[in-house]
Amino acid sequence: MRCVLFRPIRDVTLGCLVIMTLQGVTFAQQDRVKPVQQMVIEDGRGKTLGRVLGGVTIDNIEPFGSTNLIMRTYVLLQVDKTLVPVIVGRNRFYGGAGLLYESENCMGTPFLNPAMPEVEIDAPSLLPLTAIGPPGQTLYMAVPGTALRAIVKKSVLEFGLRCINETGNISNAIPTQPLIDLLTEFTPPFSLKAAP
Repeated sequence: MRCVLFRPIRDVTLGCLVIMTLQGVTFAQQDRVKPVQQMVIEDGRGKTLGRVLGGVTIDNIEPFGSTNLIMRTYVLLQVDKTLVPVIVGRNRFYGGAGLLYESENCMGTPFLNPAMPEVEIDAPSLLPLTAIGPPGQTLYMAVPGTALRAIVKKSVLEFGLRCINETGNISNAIPTQPLIDLLTEFTPPFSLKAAP
């Protein structure tokens, strides 16, 4: 009688252990969620733009319901010997600052406007002041060592997207130089990938 009583308990215990072990193996095989330490951005042809440094939210630049995410990501690119920050969305590059023009409809030579009048061209950031504008998605950079200029702006290109005709006096405009049309190097759409 004693043997018969312990045998069912032993069989049930053994069965429970087998089931828990198999469930553990099943859950281990379904390890679908993994931490991501680093991300890279790739273009439509699989070319890597760079590692993601961070993100920024750009408000009011696209209509509600757009298929693009509101969050944009930052990467650093090296153009010749210059390190430049670039904001990347799903289908385009975005300017870090608005470009100012002395003519209407964002035509002519673009200028940059630092956030504060006392900001120098090279300070306080280690990275240059940049923006995106036409033709294509050209990356413009403040000309290093150039004196600030007073201009009468007649239009502003916001985020490399929207041209607004507006007139105003700017006492601290910075001349720019085009570095490269980024569309000659990279092809949208862009996507995030986990870095190896």
